[in-house]
Amino acid sequence: MPEPTSLVDRATVELHHRVQIGLVRALEVQLGPGGDRAEAGLTLERLLEFTEMHFAAEETLMRLHGYPQAQAHAEAHRRLLGEALTIGQGHLAGDDASAAEAARRLRGWLREHILGMDGAFDAWCDRNGIAME
Repeated sequence: MPEPTSLVDRATVELHHRVQIGLVRALEVQLGPGGDRAEAGLTLERLLEFTEMHFAAEETLMRLHGYPQAQAHAEAHRRLLGEALTIGQGHLAGDDASAAEAARRLRGWLREHILGMDGAFDAWCDRNGIAME
């Protein structure tokens, strides 16, 4: 078995993605009719904290391995964090309907990002012999 050349394996990255999607789904429910506003605030904090950690790890891997699309990927991460902040602003303003809509958009964006940009990084690693097992 080849020696891993990465600090994070694919299973860990996939787990991170599942946690992110799960937090966004929980947020949608909490912001919806009959949802728990206080819990939504805590979930949003957890989502932001976890996502910042995940993005930092992912971006570090990209820089370490010289991924040519690292900058564009990092910029996409900043846009996602901006969308998450929009949810927080709507929630703080008491506009949970717009915050819930922003959470739905965020979930869709996150899914597309994982399948698209993250998938492209994964494929690039495979093509370049970078083991993330």
